[in-house]
Amino acid sequence: MTDNKRNFFRLWYPAGAAPKFLSGGLVYEVLEISEFGIKILSKSGVNLENHTIMIGSLIFQNGEANLLYGSLLRSNDDTLIIGLKKPLPLRVIRQEELRLLRLFPRKN
Repeated sequence: MTDNKRNFFRLWYPAGAAPKFLSGGLVYEVLEISEFGIKILSKSGVNLENHTIMIGSLIFQNGEANLLYGSLLRSNDDTLIIGLKKPLPLRVIRQEELRLLRLFPRKN
């Protein structure tokens, strides 16, 4: 049995279906979203310290945009985890989940 200590539902994006996060003049590919955080691909040459304030727009493929404000919780060689100060609306997460299920239906 897996010990999963995550407190929030996370929506994982397959390649080519992810929104973009625009911050500080850079465009980041989003790997996961949750109510209180996002996981993005880091940019080559961009070095951020933990607790760095991140402000930007999460742009979904349908054109909807959400202003996000948070701080860098942790990073590794290729990803950044941003904790959000104001939650991403559950409505937005649910819409994205439904969109992904339409694009990538489950196979039995």
